[in-house]
Amino acid sequence: MLQARLRSLLGTPFGIFLRLTAPFNRAWLRIVAHNAHLTELRGFQVLVHESQTPDEANRHLLEVRLKAALDVLATHAPRHFSWLLTGYHQIFVARLRSGSLVQTIDDLRLLRLSPRLVWGSSSEELGVRLAAIAAFSRLRRAYKGHRKEASLEMTRRSFQESLWLSKRLGLDGEFQRKLETRIHELSALADA
Repeated sequence: MLQARLRSLLGTPFGIFLRLTAPFNRAWLRIVAHNAHLTELRGFQVLVHESQTPDEANRHLLEVRLKAALDVLATHAPRHFSWLLTGYHQIFVARLRSGSLVQTIDDLRLLRLSPRLVWGSSSEELGVRLAAIAAFSRLRRAYKGHRKEASLEMTRRSFQESLWLSKRLGLDGEFQRKLETRIHELSALADA
């Protein structure tokens, strides 16, 4: 127990920075949320960054699409929904600098989504992606002291969870084939 606690304190420099500044970051998020349009959706605080939406109607449409995806997740995969709710309290929709579609900040319990992901996916596909994020978050907590060694296994298992949900939802074969291909690639990497 003590070793795991020390490992979490001695993490990477960025991890140490996040841990030291977490109270200030939370305060900053509260100030931003107070001055921005903060919505409560199914237990999450959702913040859509104002510069990403030219007007109130587009912000509302982003929130509706995200709510539909959360509804799909809560209806068809309540276990994954509870994992997501346990792992993250806030969902922040804004453009990400790295060009990626998803960023997770576990120390702040913050999930950042790109507007491209929300606009470019159906509610079922976004629900499947959120299920993968939820599974990865749960596995990350389970492998707390051994994340580096288990990262490949965590990624593969999160893709397996998303494949399970996509089959349950009856999504098109192309989407499922992409997931199966990725799972086979990750299995091959694990075997090598």
